[in-house]
Amino acid sequence: MSIEQTIMNQYNVDNILHYFQEIANIPRKSGHEQAISNYIKDWALNLGLDVFQDEQYNLIIKKAGTEGYESHEPVILQGHMDMVCTKLESVEHDFINSPIALHVEDGILHANGTTLGADDGFAVAYGMAILASTMIPHPPLEVVFTVEEETTFKGVKTLDYSHLSGKRLINMDGESMNEVTIGSAGGHGSTVKLPIAQVSVNNEMTKRRITIEGLKGGHSGCDIHLGRGNAIYILCKVLERITGEHNIRITEVSGGSAPNAIPLRAYADVYLHLQDVPYVQVLLQEEQDKWNAHYASAGESMTISLSVVPKVNREDLVELDLDAITMERAFSSDTIQKLCALIQGIEQGVLQHAPENPNEVWFSNNIGVLGMADGAVYLKMQVRSTDTKNLEAHYKRLAQLAEIHGATTSLESPYPGWLPTFDSPLQQTYQKAYESVTGTTDLQFNVIHAGLEVGYMLDNLQGPVDAINIGPNIHDLHAPTERMELESFVTTWNVLKEFLKSL
Repeated sequence: MSIEQTIMNQYNVDNILHYFQEIANIPRKSGHEQAISNYIKDWALNLGLDVFQDEQYNLIIKKAGTEGYESHEPVILQGHMDMVCTKLESVEHDFINSPIALHVEDGILHANGTTLGADDGFAVAYGMAILASTMIPHPPLEVVFTVEEETTFKGVKTLDYSHLSGKRLINMDGESMNEVTIGSAGGHGSTVKLPIAQVSVNNEMTKRRITIEGLKGGHSGCDIHLGRGNAIYILCKVLERITGEHNIRITEVSGGSAPNAIPLRAYADVYLHLQDVPYVQVLLQEEQDKWNAHYASAGESMTISLSVVPKVNREDLVELDLDAITMERAFSSDTIQKLCALIQGIEQGVLQHAPENPNEVWFSNNIGVLGMADGAVYLKMQVRSTDTKNLEAHYKRLAQLAEIHGATTSLESPYPGWLPTFDSPLQQTYQKAYESVTGTTDLQFNVIHAGLEVGYMLDNLQGPVDAINIGPNIHDLHAPTERMELESFVTTWNVLKEFLKSL
C-alpha cells in the first residue's frame, strides 16, 4: 500500500520514506533475504557503485568520499535486511510472499496487524539514501547489509571482512532517537525437546481449543523488564489446573513465533466430556481474571477462551492416514506433568537487574516458542547476559533440569556481547551533531540488553574500532503493534547527515 502523497511530502527527506516503502514491498523474513538483497544489489550497480554480494546474500556497497572528503578515513554504516515476522491471529498475512501494508496515523507509521519491519528497515532506507545522494557530504563509505540477524546472526558471522577497511562503525539498529548504544548483551538460543508418550482418546469426548491471546508480547531483550505476560507460561499453569480438576486429554500445544519475541498467544487442543464443558468455561474465566489482575501493572488484557474444534470421524479416515490418526491420540498424564514441570522450572524473565537501576537488565531468559515435531514437544528460548558466565551456568542448569524429566537440550546460535567504551571520539562527534540538529542536550549513552551485530563485527575487523548504534523512535519491536515515529525518522536522519559531514 502506497503512503499518501501528503505524508511523503512531509517526511520523505532525501527519499528516506520512499526507500522504506520500496523495501516494505519486498518480503524479507529471516532466512528469505534473496529477493531484497538482489533488489538492492541491482539498484546499487545501476548507480555505478562497487557492490559485493556473497553466497549468503550479505551486501557490501562502497562509495567514494564526496569532494573534500576523498582522503578521509572510511566509515562503515551497517544494518540488517531481515525482519521478525509476527501478526495478530485475526490477520491473514503471508510473510514469505506478501508485502507489508504501511499505514500512517498522527505521524506514526505502522502495519496492518503485523510487524512493521522498521527493525531494521530504517537502516536499509538510510543506507540507500546516502548511497544515492549527490548532495550529502561524507567520507568514503562502506555500507553493509546483513542477513538473518533476527535468528542466527548468520550474516554477520559469515561476512567477508577482508572487503572492509573502516575503523569507525555506525550500527543502525537502535530504537530511540535520543539514545546511543555503546554496548550490548551476548546470548544464545536453547531448545528443549520432550518425547511425547501417547494414550488413546475416548471417542465419547468432545474436542475444544483453549486459547490465550491478547497479550502485548514484544522484544525479549528491549521489553523483558516491562513484566509482560508470557502466553506459554500462562498456558502451562492453566493446563496444570484443568488436568488436576477434570478428565482432560491434550492432543496439541502451540505458542509463540520466535525465541526472541515474548509470546503473545498460545493454545492447546483438548478432549473432555461434554458435561464438563461449562465447568471448564467457569475455570477459564477465573484464570483470565486472575492473570489479568496479576499483569495489571503491565497493562495486559488477555482473553482465555474455549472454542469448538472439529473432531476427526474415524469412519472418514483413509487407511494409513497417519496424520489423522495422530489427532485421536493424546499426551499421557506423565508427559503433561513433565512439560509443565519444565516450563515452570526453567529460569525465565528478568534474572538479574543492574544493582542501581531496575530498568537496566543484565541477565534474562525468554521461552518464546512452544511446538510439536517428530514425536516430541519442544520449547525454544533466548537467554541474554552481559556476563558469559551467566550464559554458561544457565545452560548447565537447563540441561540438568531437562535430563531429570527425560528431555534433551541443544544450544543454538551463540553471539558475543559488545563491551562498552565511554566518551570515545565517535560518541563525542555524534553528540555534537545531535545537539546541533535538535537544539537539545538530552542525548544518552547506554548499554542495552538486546543482542547486536556489533560484537561479531568488532571481533572480526582488524585493529581497534570505534562503534556506536543509533536509531529513531520505534515501539513494540517484534510485536504486531510495532510502529515508528516519522518525525524521529527524519530527525535521526538529519543527525546522521550532520554527523557524517563532521567525520
